[in-house]
Amino acid sequence: QATAYQTLNYSWSCESPTSSDNICYSEDGEDLKMGKYQESKLTLEPADMAKDTTYVFGLTVSKDVRTKSTSIQIKVLDTGIPKVEVINPLVGGSLNPNAD
Repeated sequence: QATAYQTLNYSWSCESPTSSDNICYSEDGEDLKMGKYQESKLTLEPADMAKDTTYVFGLTVSKDVRTKSTSIQIKVLDTGIPKVEVINPLVGGSLNPNAD
């Protein structure tokens, strides 16, 4: 039987429209290290992000069979940027997986 306090599941993804294969690469040409991509907050090291690159980070939150997705686009203009944290944009609001 399901309880009222079931855990939300988080899944982050990354695409890069500035990459020929749409994969997110770091400054050194390796896959971008996304760390703990199954939490509500995604933390990225600034040295890993490539200059003049656009990243589109997607977040899917699910509970049971219900899901809701959102994304944010970030363009790195310079590699001398501070640490980046992309926080669940749904925090502080309500999550209604049945809503469009």
